[in-house]
Amino acid sequence: MKVKSIIWLVQYSQALLIFSFLFIGSALVSRSGDGAILVLEFCIGAGGLILFFFRSIVVTRAINKSAYPGVAYSVMEKLGLTQRLDLSLSDGLLNEIFKPAYPTTEFLTNNGLKTHFFTEGIEFREDGFVTKEKTIPWKAIYDWTYQAGGRGTQTSIIISYYGANQDIYNLKIPAVGSNGIDLLLLLTHFKGKYGQQQQA
Repeated sequence: MKVKSIIWLVQYSQALLIFSFLFIGSALVSRSGDGAILVLEFCIGAGGLILFFFRSIVVTRAINKSAYPGVAYSVMEKLGLTQRLDLSLSDGLLNEIFKPAYPTTEFLTNNGLKTHFFTEGIEFREDGFVTKEKTIPWKAIYDWTYQAGGRGTQTSIIISYYGANQDIYNLKIPAVGSNGIDLLLLLTHFKGKYGQQQQA
């Protein structure tokens, strides 16, 4: 299972529960004359309920079998999704987050990610996080926060980093649609991969 699919399953599990109840309710209320459709509605609804109630087991197994378990865990943590699951950080998982051994090209290809976001004017490169104004070295970035949007506010990612004088700065990047998860995946990988190299 792809990292984005694992995150999607956890992120939208509440919607899945509602959808499942609607399907079962529809089957009970309509009492479809066609028995096959009635059975299909019950099966889809029941499948959704099973997936919701056993999502912790499904997601834990998917993360463990994923080629990038550390990235999946880290992004879910940034999205505030790990408290819904019974997941714990092992030494192996921590090493995978902070010292990824896999090549960047493989990670980008397998997860359908691009490194250049023209609308936002940002780029992910080995030497750092590039904006229209500056390049922030990976070793200078120490954290990032996902800020969900609401009425009148846009979803964004706030990157915290040290300047040349060791002052702390924050950079706010707008996140539109699914590119919020893409940005979190890229930040996790590039910081883990190249932040260590720059500090060596």
